[in-house]
Amino acid sequence: MSIRSGLSGAIGSGARRAGSANQMFGYGFGAVYLLVGAAGFLVTSGIGFAATKGNNLIFFDVNPLHNIVHLAVGGLFVGGAVAGVRWARRVNLLVGAVYLLVGLVGLFLVGSEANLIALNHPDNALHLGSALLALLVGVFADRNAVVGNNALEVATARLAERSSTNGVGSAAAVAASDEDLFAAGDVAPRKGRYRCSCNDFAVIVRDGGRFPICPVGKGHHYRYVPPKRSTSTTTRKARSA
Repeated sequence: MSIRSGLSGAIGSGARRAGSANQMFGYGFGAVYLLVGAAGFLVTSGIGFAATKGNNLIFFDVNPLHNIVHLAVGGLFVGGAVAGVRWARRVNLLVGAVYLLVGLVGLFLVGSEANLIALNHPDNALHLGSALLALLVGVFADRNAVVGNNALEVATARLAERSSTNGVGSAAAVAASDEDLFAAGDVAPRKGRYRCSCNDFAVIVRDGGRFPICPVGKGHHYRYVPPKRSTSTTTRKARSA
């Protein structure tokens, strides 16, 4: 079994199970919305699918369409959390933005014929509160999380380099770090020059240092740039061979 394949299961699954703030939020709010969506069907029998006046579930008015929306939102939250930190963060930001819009528009839909999901003011308060919390967690938490493939690549390169001190695995370390992509906050597997995927920014990082956020824009990745060999050195090696 190779170093890479041996680590992939342990690190990959560990990253997916990590208790990051975005994942915990997704699991928690996802469970709540799934529960509310399922419970809503218990009180909406006999109600039109998109009736503008729903039945009461605790403080909230719901109709069958509203229940389906709750189930879909709960599924998105949980699915993002299961997929990992980055997906959990993306889902939290997406649902937060959509729910912020729904909460604001809902203030004007109560009592109107366009109120297809039977909103009342407690519904709007719940949606606005969920939106603000989801956006806060998505924007401020886990911005420099090292997860998924990035964690695997860093661990692979560092383990291979340790092996090279005993005369084993030096080629694997070079191959891994030459091909890997690293995000801002990732640990550099070795000292050297790394170029950003935007091709407008490069940085020299020491062994064990962390990659900075590219000043050109966020979400970029770095790739190791091997040092150039001079023509004279290459010629001498060819002659000696």
